[in-house]
Amino acid sequence: MALSRIWSAFIIVAIVVAAVRSISGDKNIFNRMVVGRSSDPYDSVYYYGIGSPVNQGLAANYDAFLKEYGYVRTNDLEKATVVLSDDRSADSITAVKAVNPALGTYTYKSVQAKLER
Repeated sequence: MALSRIWSAFIIVAIVVAAVRSISGDKNIFNRMVVGRSSDPYDSVYYYGIGSPVNQGLAANYDAFLKEYGYVRTNDLEKATVVLSDDRSADSITAVKAVNPALGTYTYKSVQAKLER
């Protein structure tokens, strides 16, 4: 009897948390709850970094934070799909986009809106 109450409480809490995350913009939360496992691989996003996240008031170990979300720093512009910079209007962004025009550009702060585990 007590075990069934514990499981019921666990399920209710999970649904409430998922509903809150869904309202805040996470569109895939219910799908991941049903079919996802912690061992599922996720696609890595390779990013080329220009400047420093410290210039935007972020932690010096910001690379480790991004790695938890599947963002991996690379020095290869052909492999990168995103450019992260502390200044999107910098000349270096224009030079990098000349090499790979398909790159998305974000600041270190603005990319946080796209992070999803």
